[in-house]
Amino acid sequence: MSVEQASFFMLMPLPGSRDYARMMESGEYMDPDLNRYDAFHETLEHPNFTPGQLLNSYREAWKNYLFI
Repeated sequence: MSVEQASFFMLMPLPGSRDYARMMESGEYMDPDLNRYDAFHETLEHPNFTPGQLLNSYREAWKNYLFI
């Protein structure tokens, strides 16, 4: 059996969620442009990724899926 469909989304705190409220309260960085909160852009500073690494991982996941 082969994979017929996959979806990849970037981790982000959705405005209105508990994560978003907690991050606002603690002063963690979140992109001020709410137009970028579409699951396809980096909107926060992840502790395990340098800036750009999360985006590169996202793109790599799609590339690997599309070319299998």
